[in-house]
Amino acid sequence: PKMVQELVRGQGIRMRAAVTTLLSLVALTRFGHSADSDGGQCESGAGKATSRDDRIPGWKTAMFEGANNGSLHLVVDTMKAGAEHSRLVAFQGCRIVTLLAQLEGGAKRDDLCVLGAIPAVTSAMGAHKPSAKVQAMGCAAMQALADGNANHTEATVRSGGAEVVGWVMAHLGPYNDRVAEYCIAATASLSMDATGAARLGNAGAVESVVETMRAHIGKGKVDIQLFGCAALQRLA
Repeated sequence: PKMVQELVRGQGIRMRAAVTTLLSLVALTRFGHSADSDGGQCESGAGKATSRDDRIPGWKTAMFEGANNGSLHLVVDTMKAGAEHSRLVAFQGCRIVTLLAQLEGGAKRDDLCVLGAIPAVTSAMGAHKPSAKVQAMGCAAMQALADGNANHTEATVRSGGAEVVGWVMAHLGPYNDRVAEYCIAATASLSMDATGAARLGNAGAVESVVETMRAHIGKGKVDIQLFGCAALQRLA
């Protein structure tokens, strides 16, 4: 199909589905009232609440305000400060970075990358490995930042993105369709870089992509199969 041919020729993977339906600052404002709340608790890397942390609502509010006011440094700096301590901050930070990176045709991606959004995302994912929501949105953020841009893709690979994506695919991809879609899309984007493809291969991405595609056959998740084909072609 033409779409697959465009993907394998090296065009950026642009996720449709859930991510593209949220590309508006109005949506970001709504996120501020999301029911996905950790009740102000500080969480360990395993995502288990350990004690109350009154900083979490402030971190969350700061990220939304930064997104709505165009203060990208506030978004990234707040994410760096709070994502390690809260699964909610990590998830919402990755979510906001994903949306901002795709606004206005990707016009904000350069600034986000300069401010350190890529290592902020990989660090957030590393702090909350058992959380499928954090891993899915982290992969979405990495894909959105790298999407067809050689410099950003290389920077994501240098920040350990290939190893993170490889781990997520192997451990969560076959069992969660949202993780599978975003993680395979990120794999397809990062494998456009020769070093990224090599490091993904070393992380077992080929086997994990095949296993993930197989696990979601017949479930109506066309994008998983589409992005998986693109990823395998680039990893071959």
